[in-house]
Amino acid sequence: MTPLPEPFIQKFRHHLEKALETIGITLSSLQMDRMAGHAAELLTWNQKMNLTAIKDPFGMAEKHFFDSIAVASFLENETSLADIGSGGGFPGIPLKIMKPELNILLIDASQKKSIFSSMSSAV
Repeated sequence: MTPLPEPFIQKFRHHLEKALETIGITLSSLQMDRMAGHAAELLTWNQKMNLTAIKDPFGMAEKHFFDSIAVASFLENETSLADIGSGGGFPGIPLKIMKPELNILLIDASQKKSIFSSMSSAV
């Protein structure tokens, strides 16, 4: 598998940061590193198995990460949740990055997606 070029990661970070500004969310440096790490893992694994059709930094930031993170504000008092149909780990992994204390169970019918999510959740 080929490593992702640094310009992809920089564009992803920029797009995600700008999108989150529109709803008043700022990520810590650690959170952004973990989001970018998950994006990189997703694209790297996507070279071997089809996990997502979205492969550009803007689309990934907007359609996967922004949409997942936007839900976090509705989970203020929650202690656990099940992400059914988790696919490439969305929204579960970004939510876990936003709220590390939240217990999240990722469930998907596709074995390849479940394997990816369990490997990527260590990001």
